[in-house]
Amino acid sequence: MSNHVGKIIRGTGFIFAATFIAALFSYATRVVVARKLGPEQYGLFASVYTFILFFLFFRDLGLGTALVNYVTKARIEENYNKIKTAIVSVFGMQLLSSSLIGILIIIFSRYLSVHYFKVPESRIILLILVIYTMTSILYTIPKALLNTFQKTILFSSMEPAKNLFILLSTLLLFHYDFGIIGAAIPYAILSVIFFFIYQPFVQKKIKFFKHKVVNLKETTKELLSFGLPLMAADIGGKVIGYTDTLMLTYFVSLTDVGIYNVVLPSALFFIQISRAISAIVFPISTELHYKKDTAKLAKGVSLLHSYCFALIIPIIFTLFAFTGFFLDLFFGADYVAGALAFQILLVGSMFFILASVNNIIISSMGEPKQVTKIILLSAILNVGLNFFLIPQFGINGAAVATALAYALSLVLSTRKLLQNLDVPLPFLQWGKLFLIASVFVMMIFYVMRVMHYNLYVEMVLSTLIATLMYILLLYLFNIIDFQDLKKNLLKVFKK
Repeated sequence: MSNHVGKIIRGTGFIFAATFIAALFSYATRVVVARKLGPEQYGLFASVYTFILFFLFFRDLGLGTALVNYVTKARIEENYNKIKTAIVSVFGMQLLSSSLIGILIIIFSRYLSVHYFKVPESRIILLILVIYTMTSILYTIPKALLNTFQKTILFSSMEPAKNLFILLSTLLLFHYDFGIIGAAIPYAILSVIFFFIYQPFVQKKIKFFKHKVVNLKETTKELLSFGLPLMAADIGGKVIGYTDTLMLTYFVSLTDVGIYNVVLPSALFFIQISRAISAIVFPISTELHYKKDTAKLAKGVSLLHSYCFALIIPIIFTLFAFTGFFLDLFFGADYVAGALAFQILLVGSMFFILASVNNIIISSMGEPKQVTKIILLSAILNVGLNFFLIPQFGINGAAVATALAYALSLVLSTRKLLQNLDVPLPFLQWGKLFLIASVFVMMIFYVMRVMHYNLYVEMVLSTLIATLMYILLLYLFNIIDFQDLKKNLLKVFKK
């Protein structure tokens, strides 16, 4: 078990660092665009961009994850003909679906700009981002293959490089007064550029042209049988993540849409943790599942359930305590109106982090249909709550709907893992953690109230004191076995 635990923790640490850097670049782009355009114009860009992302699931067909799953098995068998066949199949299907989606958006772009976005300027943004819809497979397929072959450095470098390219390109275009169009152009050109950068590394690993396409029809059926349920799950994931924006666009002003599209990504910033964990866990848990080594898999899940919440609570709830200050500092006073929605979504993001890891493990065990059910049920809850809460409570109602949907996803995914693996029931421990988290926040507020120093000094000191209190409570309530944690970390660094 130590080999796999060490590999997971080392790989997760490396990819998390890269993913965190990528997220910082992405967030910096959001800050630049939101400040430059203002809430209304930023709301327009966010609405169109979200619309494009929402419909990309028609293009993906769940085939990105299916490709990783299929190629992982073929790699174990050292069957490179099957690997080439899977690549050809996925590229062909996604190219076809990309073209269809792009053509439909182009045909209906004028109607959408007038009747949905209600701003004629939205049409040019739609047309620019259609290029991203049709070319992004040139980025996603090489990335999936590098992940499958566990080329950690190359795989983890793609997101930081991509987001840095978008940030620098946006700054350049804003400098030359391209306005809102300058926020869209980088997405239209990035995939082609990055294909020529990373494809040689994929070719070197796979030696694509030395192998043959075999049993294309059967391979396509197998990929679709795995991918289509994940596409349905992706629909649910997109609904939970994007329906808020799509429905807010219809029910409220673009200014509110702009504010919400600052607080939602801010609250979900730390889901990079789950993405980093999932990127490493998925191929390894797939391998363990096919080798029928459920004991090691159960041990890994138990460790994640024990430590994931405990480690992210100080980060999430520190931000919870200073939401108004954070929004004013980074985005300006116009966005502080989203503070309450921000706090609600921060709590929801904690549920989402662990639910995402649970779902990727369930998929790796060959049960993507169960993930579909979990996410679709959560999505249905989100849509229903949005329908009733947004007209009355605006962005705060959207935040409540999303947080509750993420909570349901966590409960259902954890329940499914408990049915499949011999994993201890975690809900009592999580309940203790949330009680301790409330003490953490109250300690920050108390220390801030009794201190009379510079604001920044008060923030640092109150967070430090609250964190020390938090660690003490973890020890007293036996939430984390510090000896066990030390033992696992020593195994990692000895490798």
